[in-house]
Amino acid sequence: MKLLLSLAVLLVTVAVMTDVTKADDSPSVVDRLKEFASNVGDKTKEVFNKIHHSEPATKTRNWFAETFQRAKDALNIKSK
Repeated sequence: MKLLLSLAVLLVTVAVMTDVTKADDSPSVVDRLKEFASNVGDKTKEVFNKIHHSEPATKTRNWFAETFQRAKDALNIKSK
């Protein structure tokens, strides 16, 4: 816990110091972190979409849907 807190304080300190001493044409640390987080979020979303639409995932979803439908038909359960 202390290590995590000290790393967070160090990161904030570096960000503030870099923001104060940065040149006008270079992006700040905060801006770079925001861009990094945005890129990671986009890439993660893309990976999950690829996994969701992959052939094994689609086959698994279809298998479950068919199996549950057969079970409902066997038990004569009416769907809404």
